[in-house]
Amino acid sequence: MENEELLKRLPEDENDEQYLWRISCLIDSGKLPQWRFINEQVNRALGIPDDEMRDESSFRKRVQAAKKFYDNVFSRKESDMFISELDEAKRELEKEKVKLRDERTAWKKQNRDQARIEEDISKLGEMLSGMSDSISDVIGICDSKSDESGTDMIVVLSDLHIGQTFSNYFGEYNSDIAKERLDRYLREACDIGKKNNIDNVYIMCVGDLISGNIHKTVQVTNRENLIEQIKLASEYVSRFCMGLCHEFSSVSFVNVSGNHSRIDNYKDAMHDDRLDDLIGFIVKNIMSGFDNFEYIENFIDNGIACIDIRGKNYVAVHGDYDKFSESGVSRLSMMLGFVPYSIIYGHLHHNEFSSCSNVKLIRGGSLASTGDQFTLEKRIKGEPSQMICLVDNNGIKSLHPIVFR
Repeated sequence: MENEELLKRLPEDENDEQYLWRISCLIDSGKLPQWRFINEQVNRALGIPDDEMRDESSFRKRVQAAKKFYDNVFSRKESDMFISELDEAKRELEKEKVKLRDERTAWKKQNRDQARIEEDISKLGEMLSGMSDSISDVIGICDSKSDESGTDMIVVLSDLHIGQTFSNYFGEYNSDIAKERLDRYLREACDIGKKNNIDNVYIMCVGDLISGNIHKTVQVTNRENLIEQIKLASEYVSRFCMGLCHEFSSVSFVNVSGNHSRIDNYKDAMHDDRLDDLIGFIVKNIMSGFDNFEYIENFIDNGIACIDIRGKNYVAVHGDYDKFSESGVSRLSMMLGFVPYSIIYGHLHHNEFSSCSNVKLIRGGSLASTGDQFTLEKRIKGEPSQMICLVDNNGIKSLHPIVFR
């Protein structure tokens, strides 16, 4: 009974060759007797009429010929090669699938980031409308313009880190404290200017006006999101500029970008994608109504600015790419194609002065100073401070570190 079931044609349209091959395999495995014992059933299964029945040798020879053909074409060596080629093809296919999946993921991330940027820009536009009205209260903080004296003043704005928030043993900082310190800085600058009969003021923004969100450790200490940081920094810096414009005959403004204003982490960020640039652009537009205000465009790079003050070149950089040393001065000078009289830095959160090969190096402090995770772990200690320089036809006349205690 079992043999009868095995000898039946399979219902899935099994053709003659497939049937004979299967029967031969069953005979070889011992599940069916030899051909001569099942010849009659095989003939019937193949639909051969009784008067045309074939003997078992005809079936056996057909299968043997097929096996010989198979063995000759698909020998073990060639079969292994064929399987190996198939495996390699499968691996290549899997690799292509992974690449395609990664490309799709990258495109989705890029589209998502682009959508966020567009949304943020739209929000920023709404926030900035009417900002100039909200900062007009700064007018009157200084009440008189000075007479000409042949002395100008450089006011360094470095590492404001608007948005950063901390309160611990080493200090306290947030956006409200930043505003208060900037107003105090403005009063100090006006007082120094009045005492020295300053003619012209040069505001040098040397980067990191905002805290940004370049690292997770930075993001968790931010009280305001990126858009709010840009708004507040633009407002605070514009207030500062307005106050100086009401005190002095001429106020010039130059702006370079710092590392905290990158849109992405340093490995993926484009060199020119720095939000300090956007803040400078907003300040420029807010201050457009002041006839004695000049926004000096960077003609070198968004991280390098150069201005001529009484015939001497003063170069502004943030300091993340340029060392405060002779080697740093040499590399920057070789890149610029000239040796500046002075280089103004920020970045390391403390005031500093040095001279390398007669190039005057000046570093401005940080409005926040010590207390965030970076300064704590790097053991960077310093008081919140900024820097003012008085200059005349001979160059730097005096330095005035402004410390906020």
